Amino acid sequence: QGVWVTPAFPKLIYTLEEDNIHEDSPYYYLTKLAAKCTARRMVPDYISEKKMLELKGDVYPCMGCRSFLTPDRFTDAGVGNIANAGNYEPGKHKYYGRFNQGVVTINLPDVALSSGGNIEKFWDIFEDRLELCHRALRCRHDRLRGTLSDAAPILWQYGACARLKKGEPIDRLLYDGYSTISLGYAGLYECVKYMTGKSHTDPAATPFALSIMQKMNDKCKEWKTAENVHYLQVRQVPAKALRHHRGRDRQGLYHQQLPCPRHRADRRLHQAQVRGAVPAPLARRRDQLRRGPQYAEQP
Repeated sequence: QGVWVTPAFPKLIYTLEEDNIHEDSPYYYLTKLAAKCTARRMVPDYISEKKMLELKGDVYPCMGCRSFLTPDRFTDAGVGNIANAGNYEPGKHKYYGRFNQGVVTINLPDVALSSGGNIEKFWDIFEDRLELCHRALRCRHDRLRGTLSDAAPILWQYGACARLKKGEPIDRLLYDGYSTISLGYAGLYECVKYMTGKSHTDPAATPFALSIMQKMNDKCKEWKTAENVHYLQVRQVPAKALRHHRGRDRQGLYHQQLPCPRHRADRRLHQAQVRGAVPAPLARRRDQLRRGPQYAEQP
């Protein structure tokens, strides 16, 4: 109908640095234009150079799905130019050309509902579901093992991801942290709300929410240590299809709705927000945003 729809991809990234965040800095005018664009189109996404250096040690863009690769540790370990990159510089951390092997998402509201609100049962079910996710991630990884570079020459032979020889397997790119494989999660707000009666940004419920995230991080570290595959716990996944289809399935299974701030009887979707449910009043949303960084600081 002539209404322009903001494209979902490719993602536009704007990095906030010392030369563009102060009114007297040379590129502040670009930050103002970016903010104006964000007010109209919710793009670009922003990266804080200061916080990323503090948390990651390097500054680099996310992948198209907004998921970040792990900081480069294989270069420091002396793994070398395993991708035969033409622009390889010894000792320089590498991010462009690396990739993710896939993601499997754990449905946190389903874990909560399956427990019936019993904390001990919740942790037992959570453990079982995490192992199920691990098996699914292993299926993704094992499916890639043995793949020959000829399967996608642009990716594996001509430099998009690597410059391997014809007929060479891509296996060495799957280990040592060169690529990642991700455990995602959806519905943290609903999970915590169901189990505690409070939002995960409420000080009384925040420790429980952080313990859930810590459990996922600990599992990823356990799997990585055992297998030399770089498991990554991603912060949150949109999971649009999951929220629609699983929402309907959940209703039939549990005959109830998940709690929401306004207790609407027709709520069926899992939220993809890590900092609180969308319907929350503006004043509460500001408070949730102020509390959000403690989740970003999870290892």
